[in-house]
Amino acid sequence: MVLIGLLLTAYQLQPNSQGYGTHQQLGLPPCTAMVVWGGRCPACGMTTSWAYFTKLQWGESFLVNAGGFVFALIAAVVAPCLGWLSYRGQSAPQWSVAALALALVAGLFVTGIDWAMRFFG
Repeated sequence: MVLIGLLLTAYQLQPNSQGYGTHQQLGLPPCTAMVVWGGRCPACGMTTSWAYFTKLQWGESFLVNAGGFVFALIAAVVAPCLGWLSYRGQSAPQWSVAALALALVAGLFVTGIDWAMRFFG
């Protein structure tokens, strides 16, 4: 339910044209890294990326924050699978737990590469 809630919340948001700051529509403060250092942190643009993703604007989602795109994709795949398993009263197969862990690590790796490219590029 949490993943579906995140996706539905992202769908309700209007992506900020700057590529970050969309989270402020939820009443959250500006990114601390932007305020303190004037630069984007690895998570800057995640909410914007999810907002684009849920509107099927996947190119924009990836460009704003590639890690956000990967995590939104994971959520979009995993949420219905977990819902189906729950409906059927079944546990997730053992291989799927390892696959999810690998996907999450890949998402963190993509986030780090994306941030490094923005920071040093």
